[in-house]
Amino acid sequence: MTLGTGDAVLLPHGTGHVLADRAADTRTVAQTVPFEQWSAAVRAETASGAAR
Repeated sequence: MTLGTGDAVLLPHGTGHVLADRAADTRTVAQTVPFEQWSAAVRAETASGAAR
């Protein structure tokens, strides 16, 4: 993908994007959930009908 002038990129916070995030304190790092774990939980909720 090529980005041009004026293009924007939205990066979610999390362990998958630590290079794009600003430095975090130890407590924040300890609370971080790996993207794979988070997305699996969302898929499970969606499949069970819990997410609305």
